[in-house]
Amino acid sequence: MTFNSISGNLNTKKSIQTALKDRRTITSISRLHLVMNLSMICLIAMAAADYSVISANFNSINLNFNLIWESYGRVAEVMRVAFDIRVLMMINEGLVTDTSAYIGNSLNQTFP
Repeated sequence: MTFNSISGNLNTKKSIQTALKDRRTITSISRLHLVMNLSMICLIAMAAADYSVISANFNSINLNFNLIWESYGRVAEVMRVAFDIRVLMMINEGLVTDTSAYIGNSLNQTFP
């Protein structure tokens, strides 16, 4: 070993000891901490925005499904009324004598 390498090792040892004795935060670590906090805030903001968009889309889709379901119910109600009218017409013409089989079942049905 040469004298230069020994003195270099001693200098690095002294610098390491002084760095360990010094309780200040290293600037690169403090910058890294700041960047980490900013990135976490950005991720939380993006997650909140994503949740609000997905929630709005879900509510819109749910409303559309409910409208479709109600339209099916409306069609079923029109078909029930048309059936009752046909039965009443058949009763009027005398083609049907037992009305309880038709009118009673039709009125007791429930549609969504």
